[in-house]
Amino acid sequence: MRPSDYEPYCHADPVFYDDPAVRDDSGELYPPATAPVPHGFSRSRDGVWVYLHPDGTTLPDQGWKVHVSAALDEAEQVIDTVLAHCRDRRISVKFLAGPEIVLKANAKYAPRGASGKLLTLYPRDETELHRLLTDLEPLLKNHRGPYVLSDLRWRDSVLYVRYGAFRQLYCLDEQGRTVSALRDATGALVPDRRRPVFSVPSWVTIPPFLAEQVRTRAQQHNAPDDFPYTIERALHFSNGGGVYKARDRRDGRTVVLREARPMAGLDQHGTDAVQRLHRERDMLQRLAGLDFVPRLHDHLTVWEHEYLVEEFIEGEKLERFLFTGRHPLLTADADAAAIAEHTTLATDFADQLAAMLRTLHERGVAFGDLHPGNIMVRPDGRLALVDFELAFDLEDGQPPAFGAPGFISPAARAGRAVDTYALACLRLFLFLPLTFLIELDSGKAADLAHAAARRFDLPPHWAKQLLADLAAATGGTLPPGRLETPGGCATTDLPDPTTPGGLCHLLTDLADGILAAATPHRTDRLYPGDPEQFARQGVDLAHGAAGVVYALATTGHTVPDDHLDWLLRATRNPKAVRPGLFDGLHGTALALDAAGRTADARDVLERALHLTDTRDGLGVLGPDLASGLAGIGLGLLHFAHRHTDPDLTRRARTLAERLTRPDAPAPTRTGLLHGATGTALFLTRLYEHTGEPHWLTAAEHALARDLATARLDASGLLLNHDDRASAYLANGSAGAALAARALARHRPDDTELADTVEQLEKACAAEFVLMPGLFEGRAGLITALAASASPAARAQAGRQIARLSWHLVRHQGRAAVPGHQLFRLSTDLATGSAGLLLTLHAASHGTGTALPLLDHRGAAAPR
Repeated sequence: MRPSDYEPYCHADPVFYDDPAVRDDSGELYPPATAPVPHGFSRSRDGVWVYLHPDGTTLPDQGWKVHVSAALDEAEQVIDTVLAHCRDRRISVKFLAGPEIVLKANAKYAPRGASGKLLTLYPRDETELHRLLTDLEPLLKNHRGPYVLSDLRWRDSVLYVRYGAFRQLYCLDEQGRTVSALRDATGALVPDRRRPVFSVPSWVTIPPFLAEQVRTRAQQHNAPDDFPYTIERALHFSNGGGVYKARDRRDGRTVVLREARPMAGLDQHGTDAVQRLHRERDMLQRLAGLDFVPRLHDHLTVWEHEYLVEEFIEGEKLERFLFTGRHPLLTADADAAAIAEHTTLATDFADQLAAMLRTLHERGVAFGDLHPGNIMVRPDGRLALVDFELAFDLEDGQPPAFGAPGFISPAARAGRAVDTYALACLRLFLFLPLTFLIELDSGKAADLAHAAARRFDLPPHWAKQLLADLAAATGGTLPPGRLETPGGCATTDLPDPTTPGGLCHLLTDLADGILAAATPHRTDRLYPGDPEQFARQGVDLAHGAAGVVYALATTGHTVPDDHLDWLLRATRNPKAVRPGLFDGLHGTALALDAAGRTADARDVLERALHLTDTRDGLGVLGPDLASGLAGIGLGLLHFAHRHTDPDLTRRARTLAERLTRPDAPAPTRTGLLHGATGTALFLTRLYEHTGEPHWLTAAEHALARDLATARLDASGLLLNHDDRASAYLANGSAGAALAARALARHRPDDTELADTVEQLEKACAAEFVLMPGLFEGRAGLITALAASASPAARAQAGRQIARLSWHLVRHQGRAAVPGHQLFRLSTDLATGSAGLLLTLHAASHGTGTALPLLDHRGAAAPR
């Protein structure tokens, strides 16, 4: 998930990521959501939608549906008009329940494919569809609404049509994910594609009365002949529009096009993308001539979308400039020269930004959105500001309703304070980029400022001035974070994990915090974790209940019976159809087994085996460890070992044969969870289980595929993941170190392999890591280093443990773990407290990685 994808899950709860669809209503609802139900209709509620269905009416499984769009200020009137028509014509309909929900559905980072859909109508056939469109068009002719990108517009109205599912059916897509389904011409279930572009399934014929609309749409969505720009690539997308790098065909110069969709991309004030575009245009005109502000070339309208044409500033965004190898803490134990060089650079950048803001303020303008993604570093080191859509007049302008996490405070949302607070955060970010944590726990401001001052040998007044600037911008006192009780900052000291007593305290904190956060009364999740768990029915090992249960049980903590019962019930959900190790039922069986529910574990394993066969028959099982054949094979070896079951060994061997065939599909990614590294680890464990040497040879070939992409430099051996070097457990050096060490155990004379292990472990010693989690954070590096036989690696593990203080926050008197992106807390295995609990317990007890199935079993394994 992209950082912007987390926004709705943040709005749903101030402490944990949560599903916005199950949030209790805190605002008003539209009257039809609570008024008496119309005679002859039944009403139901499903998350954000309210359904009205005429009694005795049966809908088809799928067909042409009508979406009605409306501007936020007209939504209630449109709902009343359409519902009255549906009541009279006995049409099934659903509508968004309240104005806050409509605002969020059309927000800047809401899903583009769903934006604009205020009501959905379900005509029973094409005749009824045509009648609905022709009857509703005059009733809604004076209304306006955001364009529904996924649909076909009916003439110039706020009515849109799309062919799709009426009833929830499910199937697997090409990646093996459970998705909404349609029946094709043969009756087979196929994915119901829901993309921000209009399309029709190949077996569906477009009705004649829609054909003209299809031709009109094609003309509208083609650039007009007099549009003088050729778009080269998209730089950014949001629900409000795109940002594109383009070339002016008239003179060849490179420009930036900023697109705005009317009535879409709303902020909390209801301001849309077009209004913000006009604000940016006016500000660029007002600030013309400043060398750190892009020149405005043009403002034009194409169809209903508006565009600004701006100067393209050569260079890199500040965040990319710093963290593609330049920041000294990306390596282990940076030397004094590198620290001094970075301090000079960071100080220069901070001074440049301060001077820019002074100039803007002298002209009566606040930038309003200062963060590393809006700062360009030119090749000569000069900075420039981009994206002025949130800039405002200091005298009478309205401050922005939103901003970038880590650089905003609810107490600094007026006048110069907006920029003053963001600049102070940027000064800290340039040294320790963890300013997101201040919004959770205000005590992190002092923790991080003093840590940065110590590490970079900054002047004694630096941290004091930084904290004073933050306080001044927020009215004299930094306000409490989201995790703190109202009325002041938390005073609870974080446990020191470098001391035996502190480590014991921290382990207790983590386990107690997990159990305190549990919600066994809910059906969608047991423990709060990453939003990914909501797509997996809350049962999986990575983000769901299974991973937390496994961590608690493995570290000696009692898992309440009602939690285990919850997990078992969740596995019986018809939507729980993933068989994988980290994303499905093989992992759930493992967790129940670890918690002592042996018979239940075996029952879940049987269902997992059935799902494995089903998915395999559909051709949707990949080769990877997270959800595919390698992970399922490891799960089979666990239970084969536990029960001395030759049938499970046979199944594991069959999967290995599939993975090693000449025509076997190669992983499309690298690393332990999704690449050939995971295959190598499975094949090594199969060798240990069976004693058959060809599996070890096959494991060497698999690992070599991922290592061929690796980059060796002063930081160590880094795997290449999505064109970026990575040391993480999931996709980088830490995971490869586990697989390489497993091989090296059986190749003691292979000096090249031993050197590879050493260089992979070296890469895991990087001083700065953005997140604390197990799969993509510091806990994963600790896992790899602490399980090493090398004293140097274990010493680096100790240093990584000490640096956990940068990430840990305080919640309800206990240490807590921020999840992926650091916006909210998480208790799951992949990103949160459970993963860190497992990591620190294994590191302190010398029990290997303690990760499910990743450790050597020894000679006791059956042959």
